[in-house]
Amino acid sequence: MKMPEGENSKYKYCKLYKALYGLKQAGRMWNEMLNKVLLNLNFCRLISDPCLYVKINKNDKIICLVGVYVDDIIITGIDSEINETKKLLKQNFEVTDIGNVNFIIEIKFEKLKNSYLIHQRKYLKDILEKFGINKFKPVSNMIPIENNELRDKKYDSTKYRQSIRSLLYLAICTCPDILFSVSEASRKVENPTYEDWLNVLRIFRYLKGKPNYGIKFISKESFNLNAYVDADLGGDKETRKSTTGFLLTINGSPTSWYSKLQHCVSVSTAESEYYSIHECARHCMWYKNLFRELRINLGCININCDNKTVIYNSNNQTINPKSKHIGLQYHSIRELIKLNEVKLEYIKSNENLADGFTKYLNSTLIKRFREKLLSSFNDS
Repeated sequence: MKMPEGENSKYKYCKLYKALYGLKQAGRMWNEMLNKVLLNLNFCRLISDPCLYVKINKNDKIICLVGVYVDDIIITGIDSEINETKKLLKQNFEVTDIGNVNFIIEIKFEKLKNSYLIHQRKYLKDILEKFGINKFKPVSNMIPIENNELRDKKYDSTKYRQSIRSLLYLAICTCPDILFSVSEASRKVENPTYEDWLNVLRIFRYLKGKPNYGIKFISKESFNLNAYVDADLGGDKETRKSTTGFLLTINGSPTSWYSKLQHCVSVSTAESEYYSIHECARHCMWYKNLFRELRINLGCININCDNKTVIYNSNNQTINPKSKHIGLQYHSIRELIKLNEVKLEYIKSNENLADGFTKYLNSTLIKRFREKLLSSFNDS
């Protein structure tokens, strides 16, 4: 930005009457404009997810649904409504119609028989080339290495941040098997060392050996939502805080996964698991609210947990010296169980799909974890 020609004063400013691309206000201004146009087209914005818009007919049925990601838009519904919506959008904006969804926001959509497969093979190849990983050999797991000599040697924080950003996008979109490793590596972005960088390289090398995996969504009329939750105890060496991990699946396909350090230190495995169930139940309620707005009733959601003590404490109004200090907000799980919103089910630890979101797994376990969540596909 420069002052207009002939204006040389250092103490004057120009007032913008239009949001320019690149300014921090531009994104919000664009969203407000798009929202106004869609509302004028008789769409309703969902409360549970403001990036989704639905058009409802007189019979209270959804006839068109629009998903928005900044300026990328996906439309689904009745063919006539899709065509009408595209026509009206073209009257308000300069639109490029790419037809059936194929490749959007670095995610590849492949239509299979009675299912969809999404993956990021191209994006993975691009970042492997960007960070020079092609010269390294693949590894079978992401267990970090310890090198005392490199622990005190500082590494380029800018390159470290760039690598974590690239890996996080993979982890939250189509690669849930790397989420725990990337989440732990992201805690070092402020002051990374060469030891930290070597452990990020291990994640890249793991991905290099597993490029052809994606998430398969099977088309069914019914929706069967299940949740799996787990927690470790004091896994973080610096703070001794525990990690919460959970996975939500619809008809067996992973749709949402979570791995994050807890806000406080737990004194027992049962306590850390109790915090995790609380966090998972909150996410389940968001799912129920979202699907309720989409005219779908999910019913009672099963949350699978491998700790019987937690299940007992959640189902009963009990208090004991080991749990009486737990914050009141975490006891909301008991109310949700009474209202039949969620139900806790016991599951064996080796069958818990959330196990890989709370700890590092060896080569055998990470392979089993990956194959339960993801589907392999042929290179094309």
